[in-house]
Formats: sequence, C-alpha cells, structure tokens
Amino acid sequence: MKDVKFLAIFAGSVVAMVGSLASGLVLGIILIIYHVSQGIPLKDMSSVMDQKHLSNSMPLLVCSLGLGGFFCLVGGFVTGWMAKVSPMKNGLLMGVLSTLLTVFFWSYYPAWFNVVGSVFTIGPAMAGGYLAQVFLGRRQPKSG
Repeated sequence: MKDVKFLAIFAGSVVAMVGSLASGLVLGIILIIYHVSQGIPLKDMSSVMDQKHLSNSMPLLVCSLGLGGFFCLVGGFVTGWMAKVSPMKNGLLMGVLSTLLTVFFWSYYPAWFNVVGSVFTIGPAMAGGYLAQVFLGRRQPKSG
C-alpha cells in the first residue's frame, strides 16, 4: 500500500476526465458547425443534437472512444510520473477509478460502448504508467 499514491491517481483521473469532457465539447462544436454548413438552422439544432441521436451515432461513439483512450493514456502518464514509484500499478488504479466514475454515465450509451470504453480506459492508463516508468528511467524498453 506504500507505493499507492492517491494524489497522483486522483490527478491523473482529473486529467483524463477533463480531457475527455473538453474533447467531447469540441466534437459537439464541430457537429454544430457541420450541421449549420449543411443548411440546418440553429433553431432546429436541438432536435439534431439530442442525447438519443448522439448516443446512437457510430462515428461519434468511435471518436469518443479514441479520444477517451488517448486522455486515459495521458492521465496514466501523469499518474505514473507523479507517483514516481510503481508507475504502472498507479496507472492501473487510475484506470480503475476512471472506469468507476464513468459508470454514472452508462445509462446514456449503448452497452457495447460501455464495455469497450472500460477496456479503453484501463489499458491506456496502464500504458501511460509504463511510459512514465520509461520516462523516469526505471525500465528501459527492449530494443528489438
């Protein structure tokens, strides 16, 4: 338990969540711009941008998974770098915490998205921890 750094885990989770939310906001703005360019008036935008429509848009969901995975990688790196000890373990714990926090949003999305999203949270968070470990010089990557 000595090598578990709760502040680092919390900080990495915040980085992952803020990054994911900010990228979702940017995606939303891009969608609005796209729909306006297609001739949909702003007053009709609420019907195009409703939660049911967005949560069934495969391209948007795939983009969200990719961006979420990227920000979990960054969050895992921040966690591992701040922890300094056991970066991969702390990155894993950050991924688990982030997955638990996403449970509050599961009712908004299809079941497959939630399952894949969990994998895209924990795996990249551990990879970020590994990158922090390499960055900190604790383990050199094997040259192949």
